[in-house]
Amino acid sequence: MNVQKEDHPDCRLETTDLSGGFSILCSRIPFRRDQDVIHIHKDLRDGVDVISVVDGWNDVEWVPSDHAGREAASFVARRYPEVFLSLSEQTLARAAQDAAEQVDREFLRRYPAHVASVGAFAFCSREQTILVSVGTIHVWIWNGTQWHKPEETGDYFLPQPEYESGSRTFWGRGELKDDPFYALRVDTLALSLQTPFFMATDGMDDVLALRGINEVQEETPSSFPAFFKALVGKVLASKNQRDDITLLMCWKR
Repeated sequence: MNVQKEDHPDCRLETTDLSGGFSILCSRIPFRRDQDVIHIHKDLRDGVDVISVVDGWNDVEWVPSDHAGREAASFVARRYPEVFLSLSEQTLARAAQDAAEQVDREFLRRYPAHVASVGAFAFCSREQTILVSVGTIHVWIWNGTQWHKPEETGDYFLPQPEYESGSRTFWGRGELKDDPFYALRVDTLALSLQTPFFMATDGMDDVLALRGINEVQEETPSSFPAFFKALVGKVLASKNQRDDITLLMCWKR
């Protein structure tokens, strides 16, 4: 069964449970372009539940409508997990990279130049959680006292407005495929079932950095739901939002 959060554009706080005792809290706070997607696939293959958080993008000077970025994000959110799981006999890093490259080829056939997506995915089985990320989706993990960025994930952020989009790696952007500055880089991380994780799109950077998120956690230590609700409230009260913001936290009950 699939639970499609992106079908609810006014979503502020959603909860769902996965098999294996995982709980999810998520919030998608749209802005002008509304190109973030949350897609949750339950039992996609062999009992594996998959969480996709994907941010679409298009250069409005070349592709004026925001529809292309939204459609591209939905495509990646659905397609990447399917391809990755079909390659599961390979090593984790190889399967993640090969799947990304296959989806990129399909992306380039479906969408014009100047359209792109970045994304993060969690593959939750009964043995472990595998996190895969491409681009500028934040992936943080819980160390027992605070959220932190794992060393396995790189920093691909580019300053704006010097660069049209803020990521050095992505699906799409056919106009840049011959530029060696850009490449499709995939980060992977295997977690124990007991390790909570947090994903956030880069719109969060305008509102609150990781340090501020941990301060909210310290103020609401009683439970993850209390923390998440307080965090969403703080984001909604901010006057600094300039992009879509998607937040998702998952932990094992």
